[in-house]
Amino acid sequence: MAEDGTVTFDLNNVINDISPENVDKYDWSINILDTTDDSKPVVLKDAKIELNGNDYGFAYTDGKEIDGSNADYMISTEPQGDNIATVYYKNDSWNNANIHFKKDNGSWTNVPGVCMTKSDLDEYTWKYQIDLDSAKGATICFNDGNNNWDSNNNNNYYVTKGIIGIKDGTYHEIGMSADIEFTGKVGDSYAEINVKNGTAPYTFEYTSTQDGKKLNSGNTDKSKIYVPMYTKGHYEFNVKITDADGKTCYASKSTDFRGLYFVITPAVAGPQKVGTTVDFSVELFNYYYYKFPNYTYWSVTKKWRDI
Repeated sequence: MAEDGTVTFDLNNVINDISPENVDKYDWSINILDTTDDSKPVVLKDAKIELNGNDYGFAYTDGKEIDGSNADYMISTEPQGDNIATVYYKNDSWNNANIHFKKDNGSWTNVPGVCMTKSDLDEYTWKYQIDLDSAKGATICFNDGNNNWDSNNNNNYYVTKGIIGIKDGTYHEIGMSADIEFTGKVGDSYAEINVKNGTAPYTFEYTSTQDGKKLNSGNTDKSKIYVPMYTKGHYEFNVKITDADGKTCYASKSTDFRGLYFVITPAVAGPQKVGTTVDFSVELFNYYYYKFPNYTYWSVTKKWRDI
């Protein structure tokens, strides 16, 4: 482009029900392509999703330049670099939160800044990721878009690469953590691991036990790990997680597994007359289909008589 301009996309043509309540549930990305190598770079000044007067989503581009035949640059809601400052902020009294910042000696974002998204951590309200590029850090402050500011008593806050939480005017380091969920059924059961606040890829060193006896163990880069649950017992799964930056955390999950069982339900509830034929449905739970390949529902007919 020879002059400044704005390219606009109507998101209603992409997602029918887009709204401030669900915009942060989507991942957005735009690929900018310059097909002419003419020493006239395309300068990306900003990208945003605008809804009801609030700006959502994209990482701040801060004057990124591209030039040349098929030169391109991807911007998205998740910064693509490896020098990222992830900022969590707690303020339950605001309906919206903006983060206003500058990278070291760079320029400030336009007031009120960039709209933060809802936090994925229970102890914080808002979240935003700053792609620091070559900067060591960023000076930041917050506002609600209605001229209510948190500027740390006019001192502002300063963040660097990593994950930081800010609440009650103080900094809090946020470490890597993980949640584990057991999924599947007898003989085909798994521990699924969801890692938070780490840098992918991850490695997992794990051990599973039944009633204190080891079932399996190993190392893998897969977050879905087989745990052989066949019979009734107390199962435990323990894992050490290491991320790409060498940070580690530990997580565990236990459950009391009932094993194979079935439930018999009469077709008609309540007492029946002597001599009445009663149909029952039998439902099998925690079945292992390799051992019970013809698993299905069936009826049991029984004639009752006086004893």
